[in-house]
Amino acid sequence: MKTYLIKLDTKSSFSSIPNNQVLFGAICWAIKDLYGKEKLESMLENLSNNPFVLSNVYPKNLLPKFNIDYKLLNQENINELLKKHQDKKGLIFTNIKKYNKARYFSRGVVKELLSNTLDKTTFLEDILVKTSKKYQFDKDVISIIDENISENEMKTVHEMRNSLNRMTHSTSGTDEDDKGRLFYANRTFTDQASFEFYLQTHNIDFFIPIFKYLSDTGIGKDKSVGFNQFHFSLIDEIRFENNTNYKYLISNMIPLKNEIDFRESYYDLKSSIGKVESRDYFLGEDILKREIVYITEGSVLKVNEEKSFYGDLPVVKEINGIKIYQNGLGLLI
Repeated sequence: MKTYLIKLDTKSSFSSIPNNQVLFGAICWAIKDLYGKEKLESMLENLSNNPFVLSNVYPKNLLPKFNIDYKLLNQENINELLKKHQDKKGLIFTNIKKYNKARYFSRGVVKELLSNTLDKTTFLEDILVKTSKKYQFDKDVISIIDENISENEMKTVHEMRNSLNRMTHSTSGTDEDDKGRLFYANRTFTDQASFEFYLQTHNIDFFIPIFKYLSDTGIGKDKSVGFNQFHFSLIDEIRFENNTNYKYLISNMIPLKNEIDFRESYYDLKSSIGKVESRDYFLGEDILKREIVYITEGSVLKVNEEKSFYGDLPVVKEINGIKIYQNGLGLLI
């Protein structure tokens, strides 16, 4: 499969930056709306023959900070740095704490990491001692100094809203105590911020109309009231040259049994309970999915065999004979 870079420009405020599971759900609904239920069911049931794999969404030119402390911030490297810069021990330990809180690597740093051309000594000195030879650490982003990294200015507010009973699609509850209940939700505002995600597919042309459709309809929750509106645009095919013994995960992933050598991998796990998008024909139905556990973005994985794609697509709910799938396909670079 080829890997493509897709740009997302904000057209409204949004509740959260989408992950690969939100993107997958939006694309599936778009396929159903544009091409029919039978086309969608056929694609999902035969996904191994024609897969499409999605990353999470990231700010422009950025990717998640990978779990590479075993390679960079191991005790041997730290001791060597402390010995060389004995007068800056306090600065080094302060910046180690800041590094641990960083969220993103730039695409340039990731490409050096994958191609084994990352200068480990210069990287550690620039990030922890602030020597500024090649790399820089600004807020939660680690990048190469001459890269064009533009910051998305964003502000999140807590907005008061009416609680909706999803079983009745009404603000009325089952008793007096439940009626008119209020809650607070996050809403993020930004001035035309740019985000990106990656798509692996054999047929990019199939997705062009889908991206145009989603640019008009929005993605994720609250799109019907004007939130989460994005403009999709295809940038180009992109290549990552990986000369390491590991795969780097830029999405969430539910692995198949025996796909990953967990003893040799560096990863984090999370669990979640999602909800089925409550379209009209799910009115009055229980729309809570079963709980899933997944590997998170930024994990560094040792795979047991080379495959065209990794991960599972489990059925997490069935409503009136309709199977609801959870996207667990991992985009590994």
